[in-house]
Amino acid sequence: MGEKFLIIAEKPKAALRIALALSEGRITKHRMCKVSYWSFNADGNTYFVVSAAGHMFDITSEVKGFPVFEYRWEPLWIIDRNSAFKRKFFKVIRNLSKKVHGYIVACDYDVEGSVIGYKIVEALNGLDRARRMIFSSLVREDVRRAFDNIMPSLDWNIIEAGLTRCELDWLWGINISRLLAKAFREVTGEKILLSAGRVQSPTLVEVACREEIRKLHVPIPYFTIRAEVLVKDKKYELTYVGRPFKTKKSAEELTSKIRKLRIAEVHLSTVTRSPPPPFNLGSLQREAYRIYGFSPLRTQRIAEDLYLDALISYPRTSSQKLPDHLDNLSILKRLKEHQEYGSIISRLLAETKGVLRPAEGRREDPAHPAIYPTGVLPQEMNNSKWKIYDLVTRRYIACFSKKAVLKRLSAFFDVEREVLFKLEISGIVHEGWTRYYPFVKCRTYEPADLREGDVVEISRVHVEMKYTNPPRPYNKANLLKWMEEKQVGTESTRARIIEVLVKRGYLVEWGRGNLTTTILGEILSEIFKTYFPQISSTDLTRKFEQYIDAIINERKRRHEVIEEAKKLLSKVLKDAGEHSKSIGIVLAYSTNHVNAEKCEICNRRRLKNSIYCAYHNKAYTSLVNGYTDWNKALGSIGWREYLMEICKLKLTGSWILDVAKHILSRENIMGE
Repeated sequence: MGEKFLIIAEKPKAALRIALALSEGRITKHRMCKVSYWSFNADGNTYFVVSAAGHMFDITSEVKGFPVFEYRWEPLWIIDRNSAFKRKFFKVIRNLSKKVHGYIVACDYDVEGSVIGYKIVEALNGLDRARRMIFSSLVREDVRRAFDNIMPSLDWNIIEAGLTRCELDWLWGINISRLLAKAFREVTGEKILLSAGRVQSPTLVEVACREEIRKLHVPIPYFTIRAEVLVKDKKYELTYVGRPFKTKKSAEELTSKIRKLRIAEVHLSTVTRSPPPPFNLGSLQREAYRIYGFSPLRTQRIAEDLYLDALISYPRTSSQKLPDHLDNLSILKRLKEHQEYGSIISRLLAETKGVLRPAEGRREDPAHPAIYPTGVLPQEMNNSKWKIYDLVTRRYIACFSKKAVLKRLSAFFDVEREVLFKLEISGIVHEGWTRYYPFVKCRTYEPADLREGDVVEISRVHVEMKYTNPPRPYNKANLLKWMEEKQVGTESTRARIIEVLVKRGYLVEWGRGNLTTTILGEILSEIFKTYFPQISSTDLTRKFEQYIDAIINERKRRHEVIEEAKKLLSKVLKDAGEHSKSIGIVLAYSTNHVNAEKCEICNRRRLKNSIYCAYHNKAYTSLVNGYTDWNKALGSIGWREYLMEICKLKLTGSWILDVAKHILSRENIMGE
């Protein structure tokens, strides 16, 4: 008689897919505690496939106050009443464990999945009988390959790294949050829930710093020259490339001298654009935001659903490379059966003659390859899922195509031997990969009859006033990119962190998905920068991320990293604790829990010897300094006229606008 084994998947859909793949469809469905599980026989053994419900255990502590460095792992249904449903899943696993000889962890192969599987098997006292399955998609071939190559033990390095990350995040969050709550309670006598975190806090500080620059932006005028030339009955708009003009007068002086333009140089070049690599999670999230306006978290959740449906490979990856063993020709032939892709794949296979060499990026992920369609054809799905699936599939198809070829004509125009203008005409002459990936704009190249030494007729020339721009606001997509570049968070956590900042009321969306800080977000950012500068910096967050990677590579040990974090937190908490009253007062004023003289514009506390809060006081100073720059640029402008112009401009920072309007309203009242 054979042995019995328990295969633990992370979610119910994954459990069913694994059972179907390993049993050749000959499975028995069971129900216990209203939870489904499956069994099958193979190689003389019996296998039960059961699902966890995501994370089943988390960290808690009975220690009150802070610092708190003593903690333990407990079932989530004990810690959080909202997780009570997870208890029945664990009950099924525990009951089945009583009749099996060993365990096979088949949770997602990343730090989260490895910790989920580890904590379950640990609770069953089965660590010495546990093995690990590793796969990157839920198609039959990949699951079978993983089953045939089961690791003889658990992936201990990844487990250690995952436990380290969980414990670091908990230590950071619980201690800083409790310090803030205590400071607030000491001043107001009331409770408040404020969250802070190892990844969350530096991300909030970054947005707040960018937004402060934007809100204090005074648009300063500068001048350029617009010129339009006529060449063989065709008009071309030229770009001014001369020295910028700080005053209107100097721009007008040069403009008055321009009568004709001579073509000083003409360059015609051919430019190639390589196919983009297949998506990793970050690039998929940014592209879905650019094309469809999907938030990164929405894209991530849709991609995870597509993975569970076996339509795409595992999405939480940073890789831009496809696996060497992947049978791309078979995948393309299966995709070719779908009406959306039949004609373009036929064209691709004819173009490549069946020799498929994917374009790949530099980034690698030791756990998973880039995201690719598995070749399983989608059945009915909603519009959102189709959009993400189609995006992944077309990107995958395009990566096997040829380079796109563009022509670029660059012409430079001079006046009295000084180059002042440039004309650039570019367009595509060979579509290459762009015919398979229609989400890029490509115009056809149109040649222009321009020759060096020719003198061209000016149809129009005039001075154009422009204004300095503030930095671009963050949206969820470019904030995610900043987090990637700074190595803040992981592929699976970044989108969730951004949503947490919005949910907590620290950030809010405006316009077309732009992010800005709320008053509470501004205040918390100031507190973090002032009292927790080290632990709210990206440098420290990145340092500990590198430690976590070092644990995976056996260059660090978990207890060493945790002890270093505890020492650091002890010092930070001690230093910040000495300013507890100041922190509490700032929080109390910002949440209107303490009466104070208010800024004449907003509800923030008024500065001593000022009618404004700290933010609007900075704005007033910037507004006064900007007036000097405006006078230099325009020659002369009255104060009132300046303020009225500032109020008209969309580029004006919101705090600057507040102050300008307030001054004008006060002048009107005084005038009356």
